[in-house]
Amino acid sequence: MPIEHIADEVEAVRTARVAVVADAFHGIGGDHRGEGVWDFERHLRLLRFGTGADAVHLLHAGPDMFTELSPQDRLQSGKRWTRATGGQTNWRSERSETVASIRHLSEPVRVGSEKLAGQRLRRYSLRVRPDPAATDPLLKGVHEHVRSEGIKQLRFDAWLTGDDRLWQTREHATLHRAHARRTGVRTYSLYCWEFGIDLGDLAAPSPDEILL
Repeated sequence: MPIEHIADEVEAVRTARVAVVADAFHGIGGDHRGEGVWDFERHLRLLRFGTGADAVHLLHAGPDMFTELSPQDRLQSGKRWTRATGGQTNWRSERSETVASIRHLSEPVRVGSEKLAGQRLRRYSLRVRPDPAATDPLLKGVHEHVRSEGIKQLRFDAWLTGDDRLWQTREHATLHRAHARRTGVRTYSLYCWEFGIDLGDLAAPSPDEILL
């Protein structure tokens, strides 16, 4: 299958369920997993880390990131969110950069057949090789993201059904050793699935919901 077809499928995605899995560097802090939903069109992503009373909710809204207050703090303040550091600098072009990298920078590594959730799927694995000399702004964005995140290797996996519908994607990054030591993260993966789901009332926080 042409790489362009997979890029077209990814580009058509507007919403999805999402999971982030980070592998700790030499056991520093343990592994981390967050699950939630993503609205690519409106640049909104809600993630839940942990379980039960220890769960933490993070909301990315454009360039901003918010942490949900604890029930006690919400009751006392009348607010729901507080601002957090770590918002994404490339939030406007993030998905466009992904599609651009698939179209122009990815090398097919292998194609295989797998069975997931009772579905027989084709898995395409691609290695992304950013070009620092690229003049296309989106391709330059891919390179700048890889450099700023300390990424040593970036791989993209896509699982498609027999009739070429996108079933799941994974972006997997391996970090340079120095960056892994500094951040405590050796590798991380970003999974997307259940594309086109209804996200209900997911929205960016209003000013009166934010604790200043």
